[in-house]
Amino acid sequence: MNETINLTSLDFLFISIFILIIISIIGNKKKDKNKTIKIIIKNNDELINNIKNTSSQLSNNFKEITSNFYENKIDNIKNLIDKKLLNSLKIEKENLIKKDLIENRNLIDVENVKITSRKNNKLLVEFSSIQTFYKTDKSGKIIQGNKNKIIKVKDFWLFRKNSRNKWILEEVVDIKTFQR
Repeated sequence: MNETINLTSLDFLFISIFILIIISIIGNKKKDKNKTIKIIIKNNDELINNIKNTSSQLSNNFKEITSNFYENKIDNIKNLIDKKLLNSLKIEKENLIKKDLIENRNLIDVENVKITSRKNNKLLVEFSSIQTFYKTDKSGKIIQGNKNKIIKVKDFWLFRKNSRNKWILEEVVDIKTFQR
C-alpha cells in the first residue's frame, strides 16, 4: 500500500513554525534560543506523528468498513459507524436482497488518504482507491459493472471523534468513480 498524506493546513503549519522560530531567535537571549528551537522542533514532530497516526487509523477504518459491508458482515463494523448511518446501511442491504441483487466490490488498494477539512471533532476525508465493482442477480449473472475492470474510486467520508477518542464514520458524503 502506498499512502500519502495531503493536508491543506500543512503549509500553514510550516510557515507558522518558521515565524515562531524567527520571533524566538529575535526575542530571546542566545541561551534560550536553542531551547526554544528544540521545543518547537519537538512539537512539530509530535504534530506530524499525530497526523500520520490519524491518517493510518482512518485508512484502516475505510478498509474494514468497505470490506465488511460488501461481505454482508455489517455487525463487524458497528463500532466504527454512527448508529443512524449503520441503520440506513442495513436497510440498503435489505433492499438489495429483496430485489435478489448482490453487490460485489473488491478493494484492491488505498492509494491516498487526504484530510480535506477539519472542524471541531470532525474530519472530512477523501479516500482514493482502486477497486472492482459489479452487481449480479441471484443466479450470478452480471447486470451492472464488470468484475474484471479495475476502477479508481474517490470516497468522501465524514468522521467524528467519539468519547473513546476513536474516529467513527458519520456520513458517506460522496462517491465518484473514474476509468483507470
